[in-house]
Amino acid sequence: MKITRTMTINEVLKVDEEKMLKTLTWLVPALERLQQPHPRRAIVGAVTIEQAARIARIPLNEFLYALNLAAGESEEILAKELSDNFK
Repeated sequence: MKITRTMTINEVLKVDEEKMLKTLTWLVPALERLQQPHPRRAIVGAVTIEQAARIARIPLNEFLYALNLAAGESEEILAKELSDNFK
């Protein structure tokens, strides 16, 4: 499943909850609260990937690249898409 900018954190966690939680908290330390179940319910449905990238101050394309790698997408395809966005 390809992760997009409009997906919520909840949708991303459905890909592979443990791996995506680790990746998200690595990218956005402010989201470390996601490790605890109660705050997770309040956050996951409301925050999009684009918003999380802004919180982390990471360019959206790079944020999506890291998440899609963690989700098992092909590195070659992702690298090509990333370089195409800079043309």
